[in-house]
Amino acid sequence: MRLEEELKRPYLDLSLHDTISQLTTEGNHKLAEQLRKEFKVPDKRFWWLKIQALAEGSDWAELDRFAKSKKSPIGYEPFIDVCLKHQNRYEANKYVGRIPDPGKVKAYIKIGNLEQAAETALQQRSEDELNLVLSKCTSSHRVLAEKINTMKAQISSKK
Repeated sequence: MRLEEELKRPYLDLSLHDTISQLTTEGNHKLAEQLRKEFKVPDKRFWWLKIQALAEGSDWAELDRFAKSKKSPIGYEPFIDVCLKHQNRYEANKYVGRIPDPGKVKAYIKIGNLEQAAETALQQRSEDELNLVLSKCTSSHRVLAEKINTMKAQISSKK
């Protein structure tokens, strides 16, 4: 009731989830945070909800600020997923660097950056990861495929 009076918008028939989502989409982050605390919404659920709402509203600057606010309890893959869901590869690329090494190559593949995926696999000295990148190469990636085979040979010779 208080929200409706303050914001002059109907919130009465919305669930807590939908209310927080709508507040976030509209840029009322402090009110969304207040509801989270008041109703003891778990951190993980709130983070999922907030990143989805921010992407829904195409508020990429706020999504980036939110990602930097503290360590994500859900990791950074969901940030990449929501960016890709909304066709924003540029934003998705920002979060790959925050992913720990074991998942970084797959994240680069997910956003379509095979070149960087191969470089990362080489830095990790992982022939399996290089094979994974190689399996994603199409005929238009002939030069990259040759480079990956060279990288694999490099790794094998240093074992």
